[in-house]
Amino acid sequence: MESGILRFILRYSLRQQILLVVLSLLSLPVLYLTFELPKIIINQAIGGEGGFPRDVMGYAFEQVPFLFLLCGIFLLLVCVNTGLKYVTSTFRYRVGDRLLRTLRYDLVERVLRFPPAELRNRSSGQVVSMITAETSQLGFFMAEAFVVPVLAAGTLLTIVLFMFMQSWLMGLAAIALYPLQLFLIPRIQRRVNSSQRAEVQALRGISERVAEVVAGSSEIHGNDTSQYELADFDDRLGEVYRQRVIIANWRYAANVLNQFLSQLTPFLFFAIGGYLAILGDISLGSLVAVLAAHKDMYSPWKDLIDQYQKAEDARVKYNQLGEFFTRDDLLATEMLRAAPTAFEFSGQSLVLNSVVVEDESGLRVIDGASMTLTLPGHIAIIGDSGSGRGELARVLARQLLPATGKVELAGRTLSDLADSVIGRRVGFVGAESFISGRTLREALVYPLMHRTQTTGEAPMVAAAPLATAAAMHGIRSEWIDYEAAGCSGPVDLELRMAEVLKRVEMGVDVYDIGLRRVINPMLWPALPERVVAARKLF
Repeated sequence: MESGILRFILRYSLRQQILLVVLSLLSLPVLYLTFELPKIIINQAIGGEGGFPRDVMGYAFEQVPFLFLLCGIFLLLVCVNTGLKYVTSTFRYRVGDRLLRTLRYDLVERVLRFPPAELRNRSSGQVVSMITAETSQLGFFMAEAFVVPVLAAGTLLTIVLFMFMQSWLMGLAAIALYPLQLFLIPRIQRRVNSSQRAEVQALRGISERVAEVVAGSSEIHGNDTSQYELADFDDRLGEVYRQRVIIANWRYAANVLNQFLSQLTPFLFFAIGGYLAILGDISLGSLVAVLAAHKDMYSPWKDLIDQYQKAEDARVKYNQLGEFFTRDDLLATEMLRAAPTAFEFSGQSLVLNSVVVEDESGLRVIDGASMTLTLPGHIAIIGDSGSGRGELARVLARQLLPATGKVELAGRTLSDLADSVIGRRVGFVGAESFISGRTLREALVYPLMHRTQTTGEAPMVAAAPLATAAAMHGIRSEWIDYEAAGCSGPVDLELRMAEVLKRVEMGVDVYDIGLRRVINPMLWPALPERVVAARKLF
């Protein structure tokens, strides 16, 4: 993973971020004019400075038409500014959602690169929570990471520049209290960051415990330990509550501080501006325009403070994700992505050299196993329960990686071979074999779905250019390798599946299960004929 969330954003959306910044900067001149025009309307159109008629681009305007002309221009500028904000907002959230999609894809890919034994020792609930819930808020930040600070800072500087153009004393009054806020806010945020880290760890612990309760519900009822489990959850939820209260207290303290200091500024404006207006050093229109501009100062300043807090929140969450998903023992990316290569096993040797396999407690289930097997061959691994026979079979199929020692096939380390070799040439069926909750047909053809069988640009890449380079295949492409199954197409494959089910004596059972299912005849108009044909197969 990238070392920081800003590096991640720039890596996958640099051009889009530049475009967003440019769109934001285009709105600043328009914003300045919306401050300048009210002053002109009050002093010239209403106050009558300069006399009438007024020449504008070769046309003579009296006072009332001139007033309506300026008001029309002001309305046009407001519409343009609103349009730019709409375009920028909708585009930036599309960019943020695509970045979130890319981040989640990268995390799921990293899960697939975890050593198999490591995944079996991890709570699935904790991993799911990190990939889904913990990344959700990052999507909002990634949409605003650069455009909101640029737009807010640009808006604030535009307002301050306008005030200095009217009077340098008014400009100084506008920014007089900002240094105090810049001094206090980071110190408050550090307290918030510390509590946020504790909250995330507590939530991960709750997620892990929920998964354990779901998996061991029968044990909980059988041992009457439900009250103990509820007490444990109450304590964990209480820790989350305490950290959230601390976070809320410090955040509200920052908001109250900002509001209090922002309300002190009008006092300076009225005192200094009124004094200058009485002396005639500033016009009434300028004073009104400055006061109107000051009314708009709080919003961009608040956006900057909020964005700083969001950036710190996102940095903490991203770094904690990095701590979990960035590991030294991750399998190489090429192990997942490498294209299939010709690798012949027949006549080669499978060599184990001082292989050691340890369980979670560090106990050596296999201690220094060494042997040489010539392929092909029939080998039986005999031993009592707990003797390590199952673990040794998993080592041979690369379901387990040894703690020390090496497993070599034809002179190549087994752990270095890509999935495209092992997944096509080595099969493993054990007591804990996994079958997904999809259809039976998908379970039967699952070993044939290695790569898409079509050529051309994948739909996922075309629809989401921000996706990682690993997204090379679209899920709606043709995935089934009919040739590997010895079939010529879908019809031939169905006959082959029926043959396999009949061979393992499951054909009639599967047929009966299908008859008990409710199927929409509009979606399967040829179902009656297929049911009759299937019955003949079994």
